[in-house]
Amino acid sequence: MFTGFRRLFKYITGDNADGAKVAMTCPVLTLIQPAAGPFCRSTFAVSFMVPWAVQAAGGAPAPNDGDTVVKATGGATFYVAQRGGWAMDDASATAMAANLVAALERDGVAVSGDAHFLAGYDPPFRLLRRHNELWIPATVADMEAFWGKEEGGVAAE
Repeated sequence: MFTGFRRLFKYITGDNADGAKVAMTCPVLTLIQPAAGPFCRSTFAVSFMVPWAVQAAGGAPAPNDGDTVVKATGGATFYVAQRGGWAMDDASATAMAANLVAALERDGVAVSGDAHFLAGYDPPFRLLRRHNELWIPATVADMEAFWGKEEGGVAAE
């Protein structure tokens, strides 16, 4: 997750085709696609939202780094759980997702797919009163509308 954040931070501080600084927005979204097996690693994609002023002025500048992508997202419905503290690690996100899925299942809500988003709303220097959310798409169609899809129905970066 930290590699993705560093790439995006370089982008918003001017490492882009225009050399332009782009205001950092919140939330910082991290897509987490859990691994299939017990010894496999989850896949992460970190993203920022582009400020409206940048979008209105012609859109986000192209990234210089080939691993950084600018893309539009669509509207979607999510189930959301929130908590304070530092939740920016795989174990915390996995526990939040499991707890939210369990609560939804107790309420008779079927959850499809296992990809989810961790949304962080605070700068790294804020130590107290932090706000984090875990977003689970209501349906596979919501995930595809928001994030897109690749062959096989897996969310694209």
